[in-house]
Amino acid sequence: MKHIPGAEGMRGIACLIVVILHNTGPFIPAIAQYTRGTEKYGVWIFFVLSAFLLTCKILDNERSLPALGSYYISRTFRIIPPFIVAAYTYYIFGYFGFNKFLEIISFNDTFMHLWTIPVEFKFYFALPFLTWIYFGLYKRYGIKMVMLATIAYAAAIQFFYPYSDTIENSIATTQYSSIFVYGITAAIIYLEIKSKPSLWLQNLLGAAILLFLISLAPGLSTTVYKLDTPINLMNKYSILGIPFAILILLACSDRNFVGKICNLSAFRFVGKFSFSIYLYHWLFLSLDTKLFGGNYFTFLSSITFSLILGIAAYYLIERPCNALRHYLEVNIRTRLSRSY
Repeated sequence: MKHIPGAEGMRGIACLIVVILHNTGPFIPAIAQYTRGTEKYGVWIFFVLSAFLLTCKILDNERSLPALGSYYISRTFRIIPPFIVAAYTYYIFGYFGFNKFLEIISFNDTFMHLWTIPVEFKFYFALPFLTWIYFGLYKRYGIKMVMLATIAYAAAIQFFYPYSDTIENSIATTQYSSIFVYGITAAIIYLEIKSKPSLWLQNLLGAAILLFLISLAPGLSTTVYKLDTPINLMNKYSILGIPFAILILLACSDRNFVGKICNLSAFRFVGKFSFSIYLYHWLFLSLDTKLFGGNYFTFLSSITFSLILGIAAYYLIERPCNALRHYLEVNIRTRLSRSY
């Protein structure tokens, strides 16, 4: 699969949304009352984007046991070792005991933002099979059937797992699965649809989606929609995954304004280190709260140190793990191919 710079920039934007807005709560509560819940935008982008990129990769490879084995090796060594090291770091700093550490790394419990890792990782096991099913639907019935299947799937998930019953930061995967399916659908559209909407339509669509997402922020929803109670954005993943999937498709082009923003070197730079930044950003957020209290200086220092630690963790932990997974991926795939 060819590299998509805009996707990396989108990952960087998602990371910054999470880090900045998580820091806004404890340090700038006067602003946080207007942004509460919008930090989940970054998480929903991560979910859709990961499914999108992995689906593109799966569709680029042959459907075989060696390819499947290579995929699972890649996902495991990409996620689990850095996750365990991050969880151990929080244990060392006294955020929880050793028993809870064991529960976290075995996906039986979680701590703050780490809830997203079990959700994603467990879905990755089903992703290849869902990708093949969706691609088969496309080949046989066309893109309309793919979209109908996605709508039906999302409706079924909402029927059995209503968003209103979602426990915040739950590590259960099924309830969130529809947002990953949006990423699968977007990948099939990206890979198979050759004609693109006109540039003005892309820009209009991007602007409309961004304005819609901004208008849902608690401070604006009561003003724009005249609601007595702000919209709870913590559990609207089933709906919000759709506009985020469209934004990701727009980010794959460098012609429309969404793509131009996502292609900025600053966002792509953050995107490169986003996984490690995400894993460790809560460490400084919590420590700075204890040391300095809430103020603008602490807000900026917490974000800055989160970025620095994330970059350091990338080179010390994530990149060596990536090198190991690439080595194992190639060797295991070669051996499976020979025996297969």
